[in-house]
Amino acid sequence: MLNERQTKILEFIARNGEAKNAEIKAMYPDYSDMTIWRDLEKIEAEGHIRRIWGGAAYAGHTPKQREHNFNFRMKQSTAAKEEISKIASAVIKTGRSYFFDAGSTIYTMTGFLPDERYTIITSAANVAVELAHRANCSVTLLGGQLDPVTLSCSGTQSLDMLEDLNVEVAIMATSGYSAYSGFTCGSINESQLKKRVINKSRLTVMLLDHDKVGTNLPYTFSTLGNIDILITDSRSQELLKDAGSHNVTVFYPGDGLTPADRLAVCEKLLH
Repeated sequence: MLNERQTKILEFIARNGEAKNAEIKAMYPDYSDMTIWRDLEKIEAEGHIRRIWGGAAYAGHTPKQREHNFNFRMKQSTAAKEEISKIASAVIKTGRSYFFDAGSTIYTMTGFLPDERYTIITSAANVAVELAHRANCSVTLLGGQLDPVTLSCSGTQSLDMLEDLNVEVAIMATSGYSAYSGFTCGSINESQLKKRVINKSRLTVMLLDHDKVGTNLPYTFSTLGNIDILITDSRSQELLKDAGSHNVTVFYPGDGLTPADRLAVCEKLLH
């Protein structure tokens, strides 16, 4: 099992495809070359990287080509996920129909929901199971092909089933965002489902942690112009400027708003 420093080194290598020893050393100038070497040796022993001359290369695909599996992503940026989840859970109220997208942040968010009566539609098998443990929740799981990476059901069955369902508020997740490509994911089936959900919903809320900013995956399913609220921990001035230019409301830790304030914003946008 990797420690926090080793995990950060792996994230850097995975994000860039490969990294020079000097780049990794620059991340941790207070650690010796031998310590960094042992870190790389440990990461390689677990099969995540391969050592190359003067550095290391990611052993799989880079995040720009393929998404990490769910268990890997659950361990990444946990503090950011929790901050975003606390904000998102507070804008969910009883008496409305919600769609919960698949994703590690959405899954984290379910743990912060009060034990109230909610009506939830979801494409995520693990989210459905988590919510099913709550006696008050009405949960509809879309059918379709289960993606082993995201644990999401998608495909023609999901799209057909969605046609007969009403979505007032869509709580969406993304695997990447850039100003050029918008919100992206690694599966064409998931991309089609996400597009359909956003088109059906009266209000779309997108969850985005800082690690996703600047990442592009093959399939764009939305742009800022298609969403209403962005919940993020990112302080990217470019992102905030782009959101403002598209009249997207941004919630973030330290924005000065109370949960009641944020819920009031959502209710206003729905009317």
